[in-house]
Amino acid sequence: MNNARSFAIAAFALVLIAMSARTGWASITPQAGRELLAKSAPAIASVRVTSEMVMTIEGREDTPEEEDIEVAGCVVHPSGLIVTSLTGTDSATLYQDLWSRFETVDFKFRSDIRDVKVRLDDGSEFHGEVALRDRDLDIALIRPRAPLEKPLTALDLSDPAGLEILDPVLLVGCAGRQLHWTPTAHVSAVTGVLTRPRRMYLLPGSEDWSLAPGLLGGAAFSAEGKLAGVVVIRRLQPIGKEPAESIFVILPAREIQPVLSQVLKD
Repeated sequence: MNNARSFAIAAFALVLIAMSARTGWASITPQAGRELLAKSAPAIASVRVTSEMVMTIEGREDTPEEEDIEVAGCVVHPSGLIVTSLTGTDSATLYQDLWSRFETVDFKFRSDIRDVKVRLDDGSEFHGEVALRDRDLDIALIRPRAPLEKPLTALDLSDPAGLEILDPVLLVGCAGRQLHWTPTAHVSAVTGVLTRPRRMYLLPGSEDWSLAPGLLGGAAFSAEGKLAGVVVIRRLQPIGKEPAESIFVILPAREIQPVLSQVLKD
C-alpha cells in the first residue's frame, strides 16, 4: 500500500511538473518580477488628466466641476508618445457606468479635457495632449505639447509576446500622487482569450486589483519578459435592462502598432 501510495504521489508530481513546463505556471518568481519591474519602470508613466465635468440630471445641466483623474501609461516611442486606457482618462465614462445601474433617475455626464500632465519614473514632468482616441480599443495616445529635450525610454512593440489561457503575466503600473507615484506590479494569469472582434486576453476579477493600484493603462509582460500588451477596459454590451459591465483585459501590442503608426505619420 505504501509503495502504491508513493508511486501515485510521484506520478502526480511529474504531471504537475509537466503542466508547469507547458503552461508556465509559477514561472514568474519574485526576483524575476522585481528585475522586470526595475527594467521597465523608465517606460511607465503617470498620466494626470484634468477635466471639466458636467452632469445632467433629468435634462437639467448642473454647474460644471473640475475633476482630476490619474492612470498609468506606457511610453511607446522615444518622442514621448504614451498609450493608456481611454476609459481610465475619461471621468464621464466612469461616472456613467456607475450611475447606469440606477434606473429611477436619468443621469448623463460629459467631460472636457483641460490639461494633461505626464510624470515619468525619474520625477520629470511634461504637459501633453490627446493625439488620438480609439474607443473600440479603449486606448488614448498622449503626445507632448512641445518637443522633449531628450528621447525617452520606450517599450518595444516590434516583437510582442503571444499569450494563451493560463499563461502567467506580470502587470506593471504606476500608482498616483497620493501613493507618491510608486511603481506597482502584480503577478496574474490569463483567464481567457477573446478572438472576436479581435484578440484580447482576459484578466481576473476586480477583487485582485486592490492589491496593486495603478495597473490600468500599464504594461503586461510574459514570463519570458517580453511585452504582451497594455491593460485596458473592455465594456460589454448590456443585456436587456441590465447595465453595461466592464472587465479588465490585456490589449495585445500588435493591435497598438497600427494606431501608433497613424499618429507618427501625422
